[in-house]
Amino acid sequence: RLIDISILPEYKNKGIGTRILKDLIKRANKAGKVLNLHVAHHNPALKLYERFGFKTTEDTGAYYFMERMPESNS
Repeated sequence: RLIDISILPEYKNKGIGTRILKDLIKRANKAGKVLNLHVAHHNPALKLYERFGFKTTEDTGAYYFMERMPESNS
């Protein structure tokens, strides 16, 4: 589970979040693990998560619960 990934405002839009997410996805794929997270409806990172294949599995009203299945290594 991804918890509390934050980028300070002065470092946003510099590819840092993308690099972190790519590394976590690579590690999860290698281990065959699902990645999941909660993200607020209004959080701009929602688009980033969608771009990397996270799918909404639940809407709590204030947050989306999202998951990304591991990719096959075959």
